This record gives sequence, structure tokens and C-alpha cells, in this order.
Amino acid sequence: MPIKDGTREADLYRKLGEGRVQCQSCAHYCVLKPGERGRCGVKQNTDEKLYTLVYGKACAANIDPIEKKPFFHFFTGY
Repeated sequence: MPIKDGTREADLYRKLGEGRVQCQSCAHYCVLKPGERGRCGVKQNTDEKLYTLVYGKACAANIDPIEKKPFFHFFTGY
């Protein structure tokens, strides 16, 4: 459940005690002290819970043509 726009408690982490948490979302396995952000910059330790700061936000928006290689003129008669 989102706390506020773009912020939600992360799913993949574990508590280590003394206010620290370990992010398990990628191979860096960042250990974060209270208030610190991970190497990715989008996960933050707040009150001994790991929060994602970009939940529900688009990571990329591209306008791509429908016909791309290798499907150029795949259904040209339709």
C-alpha cells in the first residue's frame, strides 16, 4: 500500500538490527543505515523499513513504430 505518491514499502529486504536493513533487489545487496539510500538511489531506509521511492512511476516512455525489423511488412495486405 503506497504511503504517498511514489513511496511504498519494498518487498525484497531484511532487517539486520540496530536500525539497518539489507536490500535484496539486486546483486549489490546494499546494507543501509537509517536515512541512507541504496546504490540505485531509489530505495531508502526509513524507520528500519526499506521504502521504494519510485513506485508506480514510469521508467521509460518511448514512441516506437509498429513495423520494426525483422517484421517489416509482415501483414501488408491487412
